[in-house]
Amino acid sequence: MPLEAFKVPETRLLAINELVVQITLTYRTDEDEELHYRYDQDAELQALVQTAVVSLVNCGYTTGAAKGPGFLLHQVRKRWPIGRRYIFTKNGEPMQSSLHKYFFQLEFIDDEPGVDGSAEPVIEIAELRGVAMSPSASSYNGSVIEGLDS
Repeated sequence: MPLEAFKVPETRLLAINELVVQITLTYRTDEDEELHYRYDQDAELQALVQTAVVSLVNCGYTTGAAKGPGFLLHQVRKRWPIGRRYIFTKNGEPMQSSLHKYFFQLEFIDDEPGVDGSAEPVIEIAELRGVAMSPSASSYNGSVIEGLDS
């Protein structure tokens, strides 16, 4: 069964790779929140953000980012000790909870989609080291990026 599109802001429990994971998705700045209609009215953007969230959780980065057409998703992982206090089940079977919860901030960016000549949207995933998550921190282009996977 496919995931229901994320709402922003939202905190949700997901089952990813047989683990229960808590994710929180918010807008990065007030300006991004004012542009919420870009996300609300674009099913393709919603699907791309969902793919980016699941991909970043699967990577397990402490701090990461995903860049897609028109957006940048910032991610921070924190310990989630409360997850161990509960027994989660799926179809009556117990599931493990993740040791970490994930925070995501959605930022809208102006870029030129399809510059690489492909018709399919591309999401770039990167681990960020030594980069603060605050909105005043430098954006994706100005950050030190290591381990870029596309």
